[in-house]
Amino acid sequence: MVKKIFLCVIAIIALNVIAFPLNNYEHFYSFQSPYSIGIGKATTAIEILGTESFMANPASFSQKFSFELLLASVSLNHITLGIINDLPSLLSGDQNLIISYAVDLVGKPINFGIGLGLLSFNIPIGGDLILRLGINSLVNFFFEIHNPLSSAGFIDLLGNITGGGYIGASYSFKNISTGDTEVDKHLRLLSIGINLKMAIGSGIVENTTLDEIVLRQVNVSGKDILSNLQTTKFIPDIGILYKLPLDNKEGNKQRINIALSVKDIGGFKITVGGNEFTLIPTTFNLGVAYFIDLYDYIGSEITFRQNYISLDFHDLFFQRRDKDFFKRIHIGLSSEVLNFIDLFSLNLGVGLNGGYPTLGVALKFLGIIKLSGSVYTEELGVYAGQDPDVRYLISASIGW
Repeated sequence: MVKKIFLCVIAIIALNVIAFPLNNYEHFYSFQSPYSIGIGKATTAIEILGTESFMANPASFSQKFSFELLLASVSLNHITLGIINDLPSLLSGDQNLIISYAVDLVGKPINFGIGLGLLSFNIPIGGDLILRLGINSLVNFFFEIHNPLSSAGFIDLLGNITGGGYIGASYSFKNISTGDTEVDKHLRLLSIGINLKMAIGSGIVENTTLDEIVLRQVNVSGKDILSNLQTTKFIPDIGILYKLPLDNKEGNKQRINIALSVKDIGGFKITVGGNEFTLIPTTFNLGVAYFIDLYDYIGSEITFRQNYISLDFHDLFFQRRDKDFFKRIHIGLSSEVLNFIDLFSLNLGVGLNGGYPTLGVALKFLGIIKLSGSVYTEELGVYAGQDPDVRYLISASIGW
């Protein structure tokens, strides 16, 4: 009997040693917000979401002065939420319950994130230039226990802590004249932008196989995170946005926006075990959005404003670790369904994030207090449909 157990342990260790560790396909972002996620992350060509749209595409152009103070956000998945709900029972000290609970967590991802934007400004300068600046920080954590025989390894641990600030600008060519009427007609529909992020951050990436645990080769502590602490002085984003009106009515009641953004140029990298690992890669993102003002159809200025149908393809050159085409497709439908003289507003959005449905809600009270939330799904597998993870993200801020 002892011999059989010994042989089983040796077999498990051997399988983990020779198996290629696939790891999970969790991806971290330099910025995410509830409403943007709620419309399927299809925000590259939408320019009315304030800080949210600027972080998606620096070329977004809003001539309204605005700022946000103390933007706080919390994200977690349905597994983490369940653990929080069950904490009173787990803290009772019943070892059998704890062991049974731990076994049930095998193959289930645990993750959470905390974001804090201390300050952000959108400052119009003249009629053609917008200056933006802000300070923010972000903490992300992902943990999953796999089946010991899985080729993905036994334990996945992935996390990052970043903090810093950004400064950026967008410029509209609407008042530019080259002397060529045809060129000017198209040039005046164009805006460009750049965003420079200065970040101090660290991260940890650990894929542990069962043999490493048995042979006591694993030693992960807070020192790992501190040893990886590094400064990236500037991580640029650049973008371009083209707004094509579809009618001749004053105010352009319909238009199509076409946009391209290049985010996190150079990537955010850490060194793990002597090897360089990219936590956040450079991505090229293409987006198109159809805008329609429904005032002429419903005769009301307080309902269904800023209506968009948007389509994005993120990571055009497949720089993320997964290579699935469908995971990169994002579709969104967004609308300011109610705005009562800017004292109270309600925005609703739905979408598809890599094939999974999303829902986003944004409420604004007294013109300065904003609450946002979203329910969405991230794909942790190699391809869309393999390993979905349902998540929740909420945020609160003060500003106008």
